This record gives sequence, structure tokens and C-alpha cells, in this order.
Amino acid sequence: MIIGLEGNVVYKEPSCVHLEVNGVIYEVFISLHTYGSLNAQRIRVHTTHIIREDAQQLYGFTKKGEKTLFEGMLKINGIGPKAALAICSTFTPQQFAGIITSKDVNALKKVPGIGPKSAGRIMVELA
Repeated sequence: MIIGLEGNVVYKEPSCVHLEVNGVIYEVFISLHTYGSLNAQRIRVHTTHIIREDAQQLYGFTKKGEKTLFEGMLKINGIGPKAALAICSTFTPQQFAGIITSKDVNALKKVPGIGPKSAGRIMVELA
């Protein structure tokens, strides 16, 4: 399991970064908040390594709280990595906690890929 990487940025775009670590280049999917904080050539990211039958993917975050939010979303039935990353791109962990505390389903529905059904499921499972 890969839980973190430190290396040089080879390429970056809002959804992913290519990170060179000791001669190996990793593709790491990132949130918009993480993308906004990538202003150095050498970076360190906390990663979640997802292994599936057909793919291995790395999701990276500059802040540990964002990684925790991402992993928490993956535990909810029907929420996959793309939806979890969309939540991390839309809200900071503090904003998300406020939305859950205030039971603001409409705010969750603003996340791309999260409809009324998924928003309701998230509220019920995290309440």
C-alpha cells in the first residue's frame, strides 16, 4: 500500500499530477484544493492507493484532513473514488463537516455527480 509520495512534479493539471519519485513517474489523481496548493517543484502528498481487478490508482492530497474525508466517503455505499474526489474538490473538510452538522442536503447536491439520492444517503450514513 502506498500511503505517501515525495518527488518532483513532471506535469500537472486540475485533475492529476505526474510525480517523479526516484526515477519512477506516478500518476496521482488530485482534488482542486490540492491542485491549488501545488506551487513548488518538489512536493509531498498523502495518498490513497486503490487496487481493483482492472486498475491501480493513486489519489493524492496535500492535507491529511482531505485524505481522511476522501477515505470516509469511500466507505459510504454507492460513493466511488470519482464522487469522493468531487466532494473533496467542492468542499474543504471543515465546510463538509458544517454541511453534515446542519443537514444541508441542497449543498451536497451541488457536487457534480451527487444527486438527491446520493446526498440523502450521505446524510443518513454520516448523521
